[in-house]
Amino acid sequence: MTARKAYARWNLTPRGAVLLVMDGAGIRQNAGNPQETGCSHGPTDASDLRPQSVCAILRRARGALHDGEVTLGEVVEALGRASFAPLIMLPALIVVTPASGIPLLSSICGITIALIAGQMLVQRDHIWLPRWLMRRSVSREKLQKALDWLDPIAAWVDRITKERLTPLVNPPFLYVLQLLCVAGGAVMPLMEFVPFTSSMMGVMVAFLSVAMVTRDGLLVLFGFSALGGLFYLANMVLA
Repeated sequence: MTARKAYARWNLTPRGAVLLVMDGAGIRQNAGNPQETGCSHGPTDASDLRPQSVCAILRRARGALHDGEVTLGEVVEALGRASFAPLIMLPALIVVTPASGIPLLSSICGITIALIAGQMLVQRDHIWLPRWLMRRSVSREKLQKALDWLDPIAAWVDRITKERLTPLVNPPFLYVLQLLCVAGGAVMPLMEFVPFTSSMMGVMVAFLSVAMVTRDGLLVLFGFSALGGLFYLANMVLA
């Protein structure tokens, strides 16, 4: 099995310095603190969570919720700037919720996915997004409804996923997944002109990003099936 490239750095928190380790799949871990968490919604310190759990990622995203508008920048800070795969997964999952009907939301999610996946592909050690994108916002109520809608799905995914078919989520195949996420995110703004078609692309990106987070290669095969379905549908429409 090919070893994955990893990065490590110290991050200062109110409780002291925390060693952040980011592996080749863009998963951030805290050295020496392997605490697992579920889908509970209580207050948390993001530095205590391991994002291999989909529920844990949603729980961390809830840390951005506050009264009024929630910006993309606040969500990025809640998840952590070294958490590449989770920051690809969250907007992909949101695109497949009913929230995808919000005007321009699919475009913002798609651009975010493409930029983060591209930086993951070139192996940056932290995420950069343009200021205009970080300022994009959505109401607390709409974001909370999307997260509530995803909660039971995330709990189910956490129960059924496990580490398997790992060559599909390790280099060099990992780079193919990242490239597909770049392409999928890039075309989402174009697909927004046809209602809810961006959600279909979001399904593919969601499968691939969850596969990277959970290290479950079986989800990669599901993602390829979703991509094949998209090509089949496009062929039927254009024929």
